[in-house]
Amino acid sequence: MTLLKNLPKRNVIWFLTFFSLTSCQESFDNRLYREAKEFTVNHCPQEPEKGTRLDSTTYDIASRTYTQWYGLETFNEQVISENIPQLKEALVKRLTADVNFKALKDENITFRYVYYSQQNGKIIYQTSITSKDYKR
Repeated sequence: MTLLKNLPKRNVIWFLTFFSLTSCQESFDNRLYREAKEFTVNHCPQEPEKGTRLDSTTYDIASRTYTQWYGLETFNEQVISENIPQLKEALVKRLTADVNFKALKDENITFRYVYYSQQNGKIIYQTSITSKDYKR
């Protein structure tokens, strides 16, 4: 507190105000973690395309990875396995054009997409898209 005694009163008030405002702010990663959970609770499941259901979103702070979990009603596993490069490229193009994720892209967040069978829960396809992919 001796530091505060040597400062003019106006500076002490400014310092305390600034400190109290900045100490209460949530970090980007903690906010994204919370918002991913809230999105799942408030908006999932939803069907962005016929036969595809977005079940949840998660965010892993340690790896800085935002994951979207999709359930597929019907699918042809052979067609999916034969078109993996095209599937990833389509996801990269969609993500690159999507302005809704601008703040995440500005923070170089990795996006992970997991598609699984709604019938048995088996993962059919998953991929991660890093900033190297969507900022090229």
